[in-house]
Amino acid sequence: MSVLKFLLAALTLGTIAIMPVTAAETGVVTPLIVETIAAVQPFVSADGATHLVYELLLINQSTVAVTVDSLAVLDEAGNALTELDGAAVARMSRVSFVGGSVAALEPSQSSFVFLDVTVPRGDTLPTTLNHRFVVGQTAPAEQGSINLGGIDVAAETGPLPDIEFTAAPVSVRDVPAVALASPVHGEGWVAFRSCCDLMSSHRGNTVNFNGNVRITERFAIDFVRLDATSHMVSGPGNEVESYVYYGEKIYAVADGVVIAARNNQPTQTPGILSVDITDDVAGGNAVIIDISNGHFAFYAHMQQGSVTVKAGDVVKAGDLIGLLGNSGKTVGPHLHFHLTDSPSTMNANGVPFVFAALSEREC
Repeated sequence: MSVLKFLLAALTLGTIAIMPVTAAETGVVTPLIVETIAAVQPFVSADGATHLVYELLLINQSTVAVTVDSLAVLDEAGNALTELDGAAVARMSRVSFVGGSVAALEPSQSSFVFLDVTVPRGDTLPTTLNHRFVVGQTAPAEQGSINLGGIDVAAETGPLPDIEFTAAPVSVRDVPAVALASPVHGEGWVAFRSCCDLMSSHRGNTVNFNGNVRITERFAIDFVRLDATSHMVSGPGNEVESYVYYGEKIYAVADGVVIAARNNQPTQTPGILSVDITDDVAGGNAVIIDISNGHFAFYAHMQQGSVTVKAGDVVKAGDLIGLLGNSGKTVGPHLHFHLTDSPSTMNANGVPFVFAALSEREC
């Protein structure tokens, strides 16, 4: 090797070592990139506690496998609001493009961690959240060598030291959840696949749109109804008429202006998820209403021909907008409802909402 090539390689290897460390450089080099997906907005749930529901994106930018051994969510003073061990983190994680949780993130893999931080009734709401990680690293048993500046350097193998670091500060918005009227009336309604402690097809439905991660259905609800005997089906399960709430009236949850409405999608057979339905009509017969202040109410899967509004119509809370059906990408009659920060069906983030008044047996 020439003297010049050796010197260049040596400088490459020693770059970090010869750089001065300033007082501000008190952190550590980490194998993970950690980012938050969207703003954190609090809401008070039926349990009386304030919930902070959001997600972290973890990207393994190292050459080793990385495990999250623990994750603590801290307030601005450093107090732990939630502490999760590795098993709990795995339960609330999903590996990107693979699905499910794995013991370790391999090099170049990424995952989402779905968090629900609760603040007990009466406690002060934090203004900022930080995330303290302890991660383990394991290099492959036989990794060979790494070429740095023309020099082959033996790669590390086996277990490596754990790393502790704090990352991804995110502000908590001091904005209350939107109060809405109920989109359904009467008793016996059940909020199915609703927020937030399980990764349902709503909560975990991440979409990459224009280079950004969006979770439109973060707080979505599927409404179904039980009869007096706590049954939702009375008859053959593959017939829509067997569902005791099929054809129930659906109402506007707030005053607003209809942005879009679709009324021509056919009824699907319960128990069968059609593979021919494209994303643009997955909601079936649907309505989007601008309820002001940057909030948009989305209703899906209504009966064909039942939608009573069209784009441009002004509606009041409680106005009839259609009938519950089974159109679009669905396996059974229900009303899908969610609230977003954009009229787009994909380029939007779900925002929390509460119902202003429900009877004890509703939802």
